[in-house]
Amino acid sequence: MRQMVVKHQGEPAPVFTVWAAVVAARLGFDRDEALTLGRVVAGLHAYSKGKALGIFSPRPKQVSCSRRRLPGGLRRIANAGTVSC
Repeated sequence: MRQMVVKHQGEPAPVFTVWAAVVAARLGFDRDEALTLGRVVAGLHAYSKGKALGIFSPRPKQVSCSRRRLPGGLRRIANAGTVSC
């Protein structure tokens, strides 16, 4: 199998999104699920880099309160926590 090396000198988020989507598709996820997982990986990478650089700090209580306001399934997950708003 021949591998291709591509150098990219731009915004890393689209590259991470596509890379993770391809990996997820190869693992058997359908196209929409793979793209969603790709976006999650790109977002987590940006979050961890911002945290490491000290650009922002996490606020668990604020995140939990924001999550409770979301519709559908995420509300059930957020209500399982112990933080109250």
